Amino acid sequence: MTSPMVASRTRLEVANEASDLHRSRLTGRWAVQLGAVLFVPHGKYLDATRIFQLHVPQGFGSMMFTHLASRTVYVDNDRYMGTEWLGHWMAHELGHLASNSTKEGDAEKVAREYRKRLKQSLVAKSH
Repeated sequence: MTSPMVASRTRLEVANEASDLHRSRLTGRWAVQLGAVLFVPHGKYLDATRIFQLHVPQGFGSMMFTHLASRTVYVDNDRYMGTEWLGHWMAHELGHLASNSTKEGDAEKVAREYRKRLKQSLVAKSH
């Protein structure tokens, strides 16, 4: 799988996905301010997880995480799995930011709403 850093077509798709998230008006209760999304090589990703002392719950893997203090999402560029994967898990990371919580359950509660709005936006866009 080619990451957004490598393939311009994928970069465009990711940018479109971000636009779809923006256009779906994620405001009100679940509004979120995002600092940055960084796609970093695997080694740098591992460095960041150590520096920020990332805790990965048992049974979970780590391919992206959110640093709440800087409002930054880090994505392991070498483990990127495409735009659908990115949309699904970016909603989760935005859930951490919107809830201002490190708890996975809190993030998923918000992520469900983001995913629903993204899906509605994509359906409306296809008509």
